[in-house]
Amino acid sequence: MNIKAQLKKTFLVFILFFLVFTPLSALTVKLGSAFPEGSSWDSSLKRMAAEWSEITGGRVKMRIYPGGVVGDQADMIRKMRIGQLDAGIL
Repeated sequence: MNIKAQLKKTFLVFILFFLVFTPLSALTVKLGSAFPEGSSWDSSLKRMAAEWSEITGGRVKMRIYPGGVVGDQADMIRKMRIGQLDAGIL
């Protein structure tokens, strides 16, 4: 299976989980990524964010922090544990 397709499916499950257990208010998913801004992976994440917003009528948005701006892998994991990030591409 294509890695991008698998990534999409994984995040869709993640979003559906939040939609089920979150009130009808808007949800912003904060995602840290080590991929550089403008890379093909970054572009794919931005397209996925746009699709999520469209599918949910704007109730789910994704804020992407590309290029390791939130830190390295250990920093991202720590930030997910304390709630500063919701997801990370490690």
